[in-house]
Amino acid sequence: MQDHLSLESRYMNMNYPVYVDVTDSRKFEIPLREVKRYLGYGRVEMTPEVAGLARELIEEARKIMRPRACYTRLAVTFMDYPRMDFGFGIVESRNLWKNLSDGSLYDYTAPALEVSSESPLPNSSTSSDESPDVSDVSPNNLFSVTETSLRQPSSVTEASFKQPSHVTGIPTERQISVSQQPVIPLVRECFLLAATVGPQMDVLIRRYARTSPSKSVILQAVGAAAIEAYCDLLEVRMSAEVADEGLTLLPRFSPGYGDFSLNHQRDFFRVLDPPRRAGITLTDRLLMVPEKSVTAVIGLAGPDTGAACLPDRDASKNRCDACLNKNCGYRV
Repeated sequence: MQDHLSLESRYMNMNYPVYVDVTDSRKFEIPLREVKRYLGYGRVEMTPEVAGLARELIEEARKIMRPRACYTRLAVTFMDYPRMDFGFGIVESRNLWKNLSDGSLYDYTAPALEVSSESPLPNSSTSSDESPDVSDVSPNNLFSVTETSLRQPSSVTEASFKQPSHVTGIPTERQISVSQQPVIPLVRECFLLAATVGPQMDVLIRRYARTSPSKSVILQAVGAAAIEAYCDLLEVRMSAEVADEGLTLLPRFSPGYGDFSLNHQRDFFRVLDPPRRAGITLTDRLLMVPEKSVTAVIGLAGPDTGAACLPDRDASKNRCDACLNKNCGYRV
């Protein structure tokens, strides 16, 4: 109890307030390329009919979206690997530790990686030692996509972290252990973010699910691309806020990525109060409503951090080119 009280006390004495952002959806672009990626086309081109329909739905979505976010800045204390103290509580995550060390999202190239295939995680959809065939994953069967799954790799090599996914046919996470020495992080602060494009998108998706299922599927991808584009815009604004301090934002890292437990959603909601500030609620199953919502940790790297994978937020560039996961089903 004493530990809990001390952590809560530190949280209540944060040096920075919780900021609220309300943005006009016309302030950012929803790239057609990203919609295509979330539809699962990969390097296959969309037909003119599908591309035309996607453009129409992008414009329809832009008219009804109401992007809103809240965020704050917190100190991070690195304890014994892989435990980190964010003030609101202790987070234990190898993947987040690495992200805050060098800016990488996943460690696909670690030489000292041991994969335990005989003991899948509790939520694993397969008990086989072999990954299920993902060759049948196509845009036509992506009828239910949640935000935590859209940025996960769909297939990986053995020397990788298999990410949990809510897309049918994509392998789930298996237990792993990393025996290499951890990188010593130089990040001392981070942003904590919760953002959404608003409930109107969910309403539109459900409406088309009854009248035009194909439009509903495309709108799922449009919504995913929209929330990512909004988060990119927020990061540009955050970067401007800390530029005078010589700080750079690392790629955002969300609960549910790798071994960063989804249970920490409750911590985000306790610190940021998204229901009141951004209209985002959390279900008993730790899913956010509206569905097109994101929570994330964004590390602040100083000039001496040597971050290796700083994000490129230029919408005209293909960010897949900088990604280490060459086997991702969403790669374009």
